[in-house]
This record gives sequence, structure tokens and C-alpha cells, in this order.
Amino acid sequence: MGHESDMDTSESSSADTNVESDPQKSSNQSFRSRLSHLLIQVLILLISAHLFSSLARFHWVADLVAQLRVQLCIGSLIAVAMSVGLYRWKLSMLSLAVLIYSVLPIVPYFINDSNRSDRSDFKLVTANVLTSNQQTGRFMDWVNSENPDLLLVMEIDSNWEKALEQIHANYPYRLVQSRADNFGIGVYSKIRWDRAEIFYADSMNLESIDIRFENFETGSYQGPLQIIGTHPIPPLGRIKWRSRNQQLLKLADYRQFDSECIITGDFNLTPWSPFFEELTDKTDTRDGALGFGIEPSWNLLPTLIGALKLDHVIVSEELGVFRYRVGPSLGSDHRPIICEF
Repeated sequence: MGHESDMDTSESSSADTNVESDPQKSSNQSFRSRLSHLLIQVLILLISAHLFSSLARFHWVADLVAQLRVQLCIGSLIAVAMSVGLYRWKLSMLSLAVLIYSVLPIVPYFINDSNRSDRSDFKLVTANVLTSNQQTGRFMDWVNSENPDLLLVMEIDSNWEKALEQIHANYPYRLVQSRADNFGIGVYSKIRWDRAEIFYADSMNLESIDIRFENFETGSYQGPLQIIGTHPIPPLGRIKWRSRNQQLLKLADYRQFDSECIITGDFNLTPWSPFFEELTDKTDTRDGALGFGIEPSWNLLPTLIGALKLDHVIVSEELGVFRYRVGPSLGSDHRPIICEF
């Protein structure tokens, strides 16, 4: 009788344990199910974003989505990690395919460019200082320490123009057009140019600068050189989007194809926009950042998720780039670009 009682007690305890473990197992399954549904939604969003961005040539919103290539890569990487962690192998393959498609245009920026210079003879800095930025002294200290041969400054108003007088002694060749809005532009050079003029390449009368050197010499090139500085309007809306595209693509009309060329400034687009590729094709140039990574120059948020590569130095084929880097934050929403030839 006593043995029977013990057996009954044992069976009862085992049953209670199973009852207790079932809710935990059910909870785990429910959590995995919710993650699987979230994964599917993430993949649908990523694929939809890529499909929509294929319309970037036709609509400004699609072009804005096309700028988010790095963010789409991050999302695709998260999708791959989630699908592998959930053992959803079919979704893993789909996530991996989306990741590969997302990352392909970025790969050349991490492969050493064959068109590199083996020494630095000329340093160019392009900086959008932000008109409302009050940290002029900090910017001047940085310029003096960086000591570029040519400095392109954007968003300069009369206050910034006055502050920049501090570097006049080192930069005797200057062409400046300050404005009360965010589209003033100026170039400061240690090297004497043969020609410098302001021109207008868009319907909104935003100034660009054209500089010519008849006999320029760097470590990889000797001959005529043209430098164009430009700053189109941000493409927020159909009219502004068309103006930005017009200003950038019309630069080809000012490009002197009998000389090497550098085009630089805040383009208000990333290399992932189809208009960036069209610009480099029409002007016979390449991105000077190729082989040097994709560090962003504009930060809405202090992370890659809220950062874009909007400021550029694009160069013609004969110009070898020694070093390309992004400078520190100096009070502007943009960081300067330093390119050495």
C-alpha cells in the first residue's frame, strides 16, 4: 500500500512539472512567431524600398529613398541575423540576397583604387560651414592646422566673409559671393589661378565657381586644371529636386574637356542616386573617395542611421588621389572633406 502511495505521488509530481513547462514552451513559440512575423515585415519593407528607389529618375521621393543605401544595408544585415537566429533558412537566403543587392554599389569604395597618387603635392578642402554656425574661430583654427592649398567654403554670409578675413594673408587669391541665405560660396587659394569666375547653372540663380590653372602640377599630373565649386539646393519637393539635378548636370556644359577637372562641393545627393552617376559620366570624372571608404559628411543623427555622404570631390581620370578623408565636426551639420593629390 505504501509503495502505491509513493507511485501516485511521483506521477502527480511529474504531471505538475509538465503542466508548468508547457506555458514556458508556449511562450517561447509565441515569441519566435512574433519575431518571424517581424522579420517578414522587415524584408517586405527592404524589398519595397529597393523597388521604389528604382524610380529615382522620375520622382523626388523615390530619389530620397535611393540615398538611403547604407541604411538599407544595415537593415538587410539585421534581417540576415534574425533569420539565421530563428533557423528560417528560406528567409535567410532571401535576406542574404537583399543584403548582397544592397551592398554591391558600396564595394568599390572599400577596394583600393588603381588611380592613386604616391605622394601629396596639393591639398583641397571643401566645407559647408552652415550660415547660422557661430563657431567661426573653431573653424579658422582647424583651417590653419590643416593648411590646405585651396579652400572652398559654402553657406557664407557677410559674418562668415568677415571671419574668413583672418586667412587672407595666407590665401591671396580669392573669389567670394556671400549671401544672406544658405547659398553663399567662396574659394580661397594659395596658388595663383589664371581665370576665376562665378556662373549660374540652375533656374534659382545659385552661384557656382569656375577656376582655371593653365599649368598645374601635382605628383601624378602636370598640365591645365579646372576646379568647379558648386552647392545646389536640397531636393525637398519636385521643383527643388529638378533645380538640383539641373545645376549638377549642367556642369558638363562648363567642363573644359581639354584639361583635367575637379568638381567639389555639397551636392545634396549621395553616390547612390542615379543623378550622381549621370554627373560623373557627363563630366568624365570619378568619385575621389573610391578606395577610401564611405564615411558620411552630413549627420542628422550621430549614427550611420541618420548620416549621409552629401559632400564630394569628383576628379578626372588622370588625377591620382593620395588621400581622401572627412574632417571633424566644427559646428555645422556638415563635416569638411579633405582631398590630397
